[in-house]
Amino acid sequence: MGGFRILSLDWLKAIRSRLTAPRTLALFGEDRGAVAVMFAAASPIILGAAGLAVEASYWQLHQRAMQNAADSAAIAAGMEGGTNYAAVAKAVAAQ
Repeated sequence: MGGFRILSLDWLKAIRSRLTAPRTLALFGEDRGAVAVMFAAASPIILGAAGLAVEASYWQLHQRAMQNAADSAAIAAGMEGGTNYAAVAKAVAAQ
């Protein structure tokens, strides 16, 4: 009937019998210390996320302060009656 062969599933049965053996089930059934392992695996991720959140809030705070200084300089230069806008803007931004 040609080159087709029906694949045997004996290897799958062998793996299943090994995974359901009493010794293997006892190994995976033990859950003492599981919380410690999960905490050890998750703590670097949680600490990294917290550090990134603190750093991002600092970036936002710094950017907002810079924008406030630029806005104050632009308003002061616009309200000044003279023609030397750059000098007024630098003086206000320096404060």
